[in-house]
Amino acid sequence: QSPPPCWINLEYLSAESWVEDCHGLASPQRVGKLSLNKYFFFPGFTPRTGGLLCEQGLVAERDRWQQDEAGLAAYWASLGLPPKAQDELRISLFTYESEALKSLVASWSQGATPVTLLLPMGRALPDVLCGAGLESAIGTARAGDLLQAGQLAIKLLPMTSQAGYDRLLWSCDLNLVRGEDSFVRAQWAARPFLWHIYPQDDQAHIAKLNDFLDHYLSSLPDLADLPTDAAHWLRAFNHALNHGQDVRELWAQWPQFGTIWQQHARSWSQKLLREGDLVTRLVKFLESRI
Repeated sequence: QSPPPCWINLEYLSAESWVEDCHGLASPQRVGKLSLNKYFFFPGFTPRTGGLLCEQGLVAERDRWQQDEAGLAAYWASLGLPPKAQDELRISLFTYESEALKSLVASWSQGATPVTLLLPMGRALPDVLCGAGLESAIGTARAGDLLQAGQLAIKLLPMTSQAGYDRLLWSCDLNLVRGEDSFVRAQWAARPFLWHIYPQDDQAHIAKLNDFLDHYLSSLPDLADLPTDAAHWLRAFNHALNHGQDVRELWAQWPQFGTIWQQHARSWSQKLLREGDLVTRLVKFLESRI
């Protein structure tokens, strides 16, 4: 073919520092008699990487959703819930198992602030119900149930489509997410989130968590400064969740840091798209080589 094709090796997502050094590098290949470069393309969180997947129009749709009070009321009604009260927190939780969840849920049920927890049916259900003192419901809980424990209401949700999950993330004040895909979608939601990274026996996941937090919590020139105490709190909270530690003292600081975290989450979402999403960056990369 003339010009020759551009061979792309689309890699996995990582915030590790070596990704910037390897992104876009060429690896000479022989295909029969043909010499061809294979280029490594790394998704990532900085301008020197390939960016993140984000559909065209997603951010505009999110903003419309979050600004539509009547639409949000209709959404909550579709889940069998009243409109959100002035002093209430609504939180989604889609994590792996963690001992930390028991103390966190206990804090919500025993606290002064009303909390509604939106809980898709999944692996975290037993820990959540134990933390709420509702162990007897573990075997009988079904999607659609609304369980009450002190100041905490737990709405059990069926698994949903990607679009349905996005709307849940957009609607909540805080999202606890797991893995990689829901982790990225939580960043596009522009709302505070905690990341329960997939656990590995050799603790390699903790190093990857730290690499992401180094980016997310840094005071960059194009981001509003995140106060040092808030950054330390957020790092500690993510670590406590991932190490299964008691988080009651950490949650007690939400009133102090929740607002600045919300502002930071929106600024971070905007920063991620400043150089374009993954597909936009990939097209530019191909255009420069074909």
